[in-house]
Amino acid sequence: MTIRAATTADPLPAHLRTVVEAIFDRKGRAPSVLEVTDLLGYTDHLIIVSARSERHAAGITDGIVAALREVGRRPIGMDGLSDHRWSLLDYGDFIVHVFHHPVRLHYDLESMLHEARRLHLDVPEELAATDDLETRMPEAMEAVSEAAVDPRLRLDPFG
Repeated sequence: MTIRAATTADPLPAHLRTVVEAIFDRKGRAPSVLEVTDLLGYTDHLIIVSARSERHAAGITDGIVAALREVGRRPIGMDGLSDHRWSLLDYGDFIVHVFHHPVRLHYDLESMLHEARRLHLDVPEELAATDDLETRMPEAMEAVSEAAVDPRLRLDPFG
């Protein structure tokens, strides 16, 4: 399988290809690679992928870290590894976001970055669809989201 950028015949850079192949190996769903060099000052690419569950997200995250470690890359930062609803792997020139699917839908990074160039991926058909994935937010996330928009629900650490 060849993974190519959308507007050129050039293959994806090796490090991005390694990430995408690890995502495919772990059955990550609906992967997306955004080129954000001109939009964000802190990275060149965002890789976004959905998981069926928090456990699946943990497996995808572990697979990506292991695959990149084999080629000498180590993350400079990682976050969200305690619950795997939204795991973030920061490699400097690219950042990987592994979402439990309902959390991806809620935060909708792709819409916020609608001006970003999307790189074309030849995603296997069974990994492209998300119709069969859960779309309801986990209860704990619903409470956090409500507190973010309803000031009556916010916790006051000083009061």
